[in-house]
Amino acid sequence: GSTCDPRADFTFVCLCLTGQNYNYERKTCESAKVFPGQLELSKVVYHPKMEDKNSEEFKNTSNKITAELTITFNKTEGFSNVTVVKIEPLPEQPSPSRVVRESGIQATVDIIFNTAADVTTDSVVEIMKNATDCDNCLLAGATFDDTDLCKNQPCDEVTTSCTSKNGEFNCQCHEHYIKTNMTNRLCIACPSGFRAVDSETCTKCSFGRSGLNCKDSWQLALVIVGTVLGGLFIISVIVLPLVTSRSIKKKAKKNQNAESGNPYARHFPASSPAVVGDNSQASTLNGLTIDSDGGVTIPRARVGESLYGMPDDEMVPGTSRQNLTPVERNPSPFDDEADINIRPQNSPNAQIRPRNNPLTVNRPQVNLYGQSQGHTNPSFIPDNGRSFN
Repeated sequence: GSTCDPRADFTFVCLCLTGQNYNYERKTCESAKVFPGQLELSKVVYHPKMEDKNSEEFKNTSNKITAELTITFNKTEGFSNVTVVKIEPLPEQPSPSRVVRESGIQATVDIIFNTAADVTTDSVVEIMKNATDCDNCLLAGATFDDTDLCKNQPCDEVTTSCTSKNGEFNCQCHEHYIKTNMTNRLCIACPSGFRAVDSETCTKCSFGRSGLNCKDSWQLALVIVGTVLGGLFIISVIVLPLVTSRSIKKKAKKNQNAESGNPYARHFPASSPAVVGDNSQASTLNGLTIDSDGGVTIPRARVGESLYGMPDDEMVPGTSRQNLTPVERNPSPFDDEADINIRPQNSPNAQIRPRNNPLTVNRPQVNLYGQSQGHTNPSFIPDNGRSFN
């Protein structure tokens, strides 16, 4: 778009962005070839009010410069117009003794051609040089220094870099930015999760990256850390049972070695019980029964038999000798039937015991309860089966 720059006497000029020209017929800004430069006029007397664009002095001086340059370039094909941007005093000139300011002015001008004009910077400079070779004219003795168009900042400095040539500029996109169809003066960034490719298009970020121009890599780091931790977890699940099992085995072996070195520890045989005939019996030690696992079985009283092998039933009078001790064998309170059975019967080293115990005393076969006879109760009255209420 254009901006309106006021001048004296309620006049104005329409200014466009650098590299454009205002078409008063179409009332719009159009692309153009612009050749900026510094025109030094030593024969024009400087006045401080010339620096004020709203002053009469600026208006009159700028109109004179515009008219003279229009005559100069009017014969060049494609010429459009001339715009005076500002007027300043000539810069101070150093001398051997002091700094001297000349009385002339320095005008900043834009010489504008349409985009189809076959004109270059060198040709413009050459035309200006020829125009100053005159007598009694405004441009007599003047100098023209062309200026780089990019100094007027036609491009966005953040997203682009500017280059100019022959009155035209080009805005090159910076890295990570792409061109836009809206304007050629700036570039835009790709959305989050995408990156720029050749300043033309945006492509999606690679795996594990995100953010503006794919600069955020926390997702990739998270994936790597998660993979490592997952691998360590799987290894620990596999190795931990093995280590635990090995530790238990070492501890058991250590306890076994400690027990084997203890002289006070009792070690029970883990062998199978001795077999007599076809019946397997538990082994005994000092009258205690030891099972196949090496444990001690506590003797328990059997129903109907006393600790010493005698009946535990209530004694009644009779002539039975089952309660008498046989003569052939003297029972021992510490003899166990299992201990007797485990002794081999046909061992050649076994001693033949006499069946008659020399220490046995032949006792008379007397029934202690035979003499006990019942007595008649004189107070007994038979009930004859009657019931009492």
